[in-house]
Amino acid sequence: MSMLTNFKRRSVAGQTMVAGVIFFLAYTLYLDYTGSPNLIDSAFAAAIFASSYFVTSTIVLRRKAQRRK
Repeated sequence: MSMLTNFKRRSVAGQTMVAGVIFFLAYTLYLDYTGSPNLIDSAFAAAIFASSYFVTSTIVLRRKAQRRK
């Protein structure tokens, strides 16, 4: 695996963490606004969002790398 690929994967992982935290905060505030705050539900939803974000970003980067070849 090349050094550029490792850097891109770390970058995607960092982006995933940031997106997951932002989603967690926004969803927690939404649940609090609706009157049913639940951190476990927020964490579960953020984990689903972050994993789908990571998979989608990895697929897009892999397709871009294949097109460059």
